[in-house]
Amino acid sequence: MGNYQVQALQCVSTPIPPYNSQNPKLWFLQVESGFKSTWISDDKTKYHILVSRLEPSIAELVQDVLENKMTEYNELKKRIIAVQETKNVLEKQVVGARKPSEFLKHIKNLANNNPLFPKRFVRSVWVSKLDPYIQNGLLNDPNIPEANLAIIADIKYEEAQKQQQIEESQEKDCKCCKRKNQVALEINCVKLCEVLDNIELKTETSETRDTFTQTELL
Repeated sequence: MGNYQVQALQCVSTPIPPYNSQNPKLWFLQVESGFKSTWISDDKTKYHILVSRLEPSIAELVQDVLENKMTEYNELKKRIIAVQETKNVLEKQVVGARKPSEFLKHIKNLANNNPLFPKRFVRSVWVSKLDPYIQNGLLNDPNIPEANLAIIADIKYEEAQKQQQIEESQEKDCKCCKRKNQVALEINCVKLCEVLDNIELKTETSETRDTFTQTELL
């Protein structure tokens, strides 16, 4: 069996586990263990095996590196880990009480901590974290500047806030009406009890008077 045949057999038989986006460092430990188990030590061979097995989601994150023919295995490994870890940090962020434009600024600052992270993915992470109502109002056209999208998102955010205030006010009014009705019902119940007590008292008085009259007649 020739060298090329041996290398081909090694490439096919090398076990590569499913990509672990939450822990890329651990994933590379498993990948490199697979290389050792098939006696692969050449960096070029490692590089091509890795590239051929990369999932589309991670390959897209490091596309610029893959397009560079001079990229080596260790450089690709370093880039994948750095980019994925930054992406994980961004995806853990929450909008909270911030306006969409403020949240965009926040995650852009985080992304800037890693100069290797593709800036084009900041927008997609940002949009994915916004409220669905705001997302639906955005034209996710890559040709539209982020600043313009942020303005549109802020307008939709303010609309949603106003609508929420209206609904909360209506709910409060509804609760107030229910409470008033309940109080009125309680008052009516008290009055009814007083009327019944008066009727009962009058009945007892009348019965007492009749008894007294009958006694006198006897």
